[in-house]
Amino acid sequence: MRSKKGFEFSFSWIFAIIVGAMIISLAVFAAVRAVNVGKTATETSLAKQFTVILEPFETKLASSKNPAPLELNDEVIFFNKCINDSGFGSQKIKVSLKSGFYKGQEGEGYEVTALNKYIFSDANETGKKFYYFTKSFNMPFKVANLIFMTTKKYCFVGLEEGAIKDEVENVKREYLRYDSTGKCKDDEIKVSFPLYSGTDWDIKVDPNSDELSGIVTKKIKEGGVLKDVKLAYSDNLVFAAIFSSPSIYECNVNRLFNRMKEQTLIYIKESDYLNGNNKCNVLSESNLIDFYNSIGTYQNSDANNMNLVLQKALKLDDDNIYASCPLWPRWRNT
Repeated sequence: MRSKKGFEFSFSWIFAIIVGAMIISLAVFAAVRAVNVGKTATETSLAKQFTVILEPFETKLASSKNPAPLELNDEVIFFNKCINDSGFGSQKIKVSLKSGFYKGQEGEGYEVTALNKYIFSDANETGKKFYYFTKSFNMPFKVANLIFMTTKKYCFVGLEEGAIKDEVENVKREYLRYDSTGKCKDDEIKVSFPLYSGTDWDIKVDPNSDELSGIVTKKIKEGGVLKDVKLAYSDNLVFAAIFSSPSIYECNVNRLFNRMKEQTLIYIKESDYLNGNNKCNVLSESNLIDFYNSIGTYQNSDANNMNLVLQKALKLDDDNIYASCPLWPRWRNT
């Protein structure tokens, strides 16, 4: 017959092992949860830092044409999502750490919403060093500041004399250069302009005769297939089309046009008041209404409508400056 004492001894050991395993499992779970919570908090904080650092460029408090890059200790993925809903839309920023203490952990931080920013980048940007600069978007009055951000390096070829060449050559940026020979490095994205006849480009810019508008063609891989995606641009939107994913570009341009429409309504009311009360000679209300209606015709990558809005904006700018009381400062000197 088996000893009852021996049976109790064996059961005690089994019970202790089970309880010990449960304690260890709970401890591991708590540790993993703490790591995940810490990772989420860190990533959310980083996303917030991105929006804070870029804030001066939206308000134009930052005047540097070549701001110092944002350098991080660890590699991250920057997620940029554009939302074009009611009002002027928004952008939602998330960050995921890819190296350092949290390397290998799943997920990203919480989204940080930016309501008044127009950040043009790829939908996902990976790296430790983030380059950025800003340009004003006028049509013809000031609409917003455009913020361009990338972790990649670009090589421009085939540039004609003009504003873009001056921008690239005069403002020295380590991530953006002009090569007169048409030879770019393997780690650079080749951006082709009309004077370059080669076909080995990643992005091609075809300006219209006015040099203020045109088409940017990007080679995009979708489902393993490389295809050309065309984006219509005007003025400084050429940089936006070059630096951003097509989806980000189209969404932000629609947001900008929505903002432009609301601004035009304000100028219509101002014109009506000043002209109606003989306060001052300003642009006619009908010209502004015509411009307002043209903005509403724009659709994604519609080059004809983009150019229509641009030409009406140029005419409006001329009429405005010759009025005794201009509603906005001169946009372009012709």
